[in-house]
Amino acid sequence: MTKHILDHGRSKRESAVAKAVAALEKDQPKPATLALQRRRRSRDESQRSAQFLRLARARVE
Repeated sequence: MTKHILDHGRSKRESAVAKAVAALEKDQPKPATLALQRRRRSRDESQRSAQFLRLARARVE
């Protein structure tokens, strides 16, 4: 005996909605990313070239 059409659950429809919501949430930036983008830089810009030189010297050695 087969099930009546009303006996079937809505699992397929609910899972499709859940997938759509998950996809939309995935496209949104994370709160931590937004916080990092809005945070002021803590380094002094005049020290930037000195830091690059320090890293380059460490890579060579």
